[in-house]
Amino acid sequence: MRKIISLILATIILSLSIPVATNASPLIAPKQFIIDTDFSSDVDDALAISTAMYYQDMGMINIRGVALCCTSTRGAYAMSALLAQHGRWDIPIACSVETGIPIGSKYHLGMTSYPHKTEYFSDVVNFYRMMLASSTEKVNIVVLGQITNIDYLLKSQPDVHSSLDGY
Repeated sequence: MRKIISLILATIILSLSIPVATNASPLIAPKQFIIDTDFSSDVDDALAISTAMYYQDMGMINIRGVALCCTSTRGAYAMSALLAQHGRWDIPIACSVETGIPIGSKYHLGMTSYPHKTEYFSDVVNFYRMMLASSTEKVNIVVLGQITNIDYLLKSQPDVHSSLDGY
């Protein structure tokens, strides 16, 4: 039930954040997003990612990356396979290999039988700091699962990407 409510809230947040064209003004540039997910054994995250890919294909949003809060490298491969099914080989993926939640899944194993890339960021905080510091626009973060990655990001210190700390 919690997962369904999270999916509904994520969909509402994405929907409210989508630029709308009117007769009086041209389309607004797509808003930037990073999706943080606990992508594992159920389909709520897959549906949310697929919905985001639809909005991206329509030019309404720009997914700058996907961060996983699980430790499973298969999870990163499975996310790559899902993104590849949407033709999005270009979206970077980060997986919390050392600091994440150990979530194993037969779902991951099944999805990795589909074409996927094997390159991903293994340090989610570094991934976030790089993506946020390199953006010239505000980046929205949509969290579909546990907030462990955001917790680590907020506790992060200045680094090569930014002189700012997480707070």
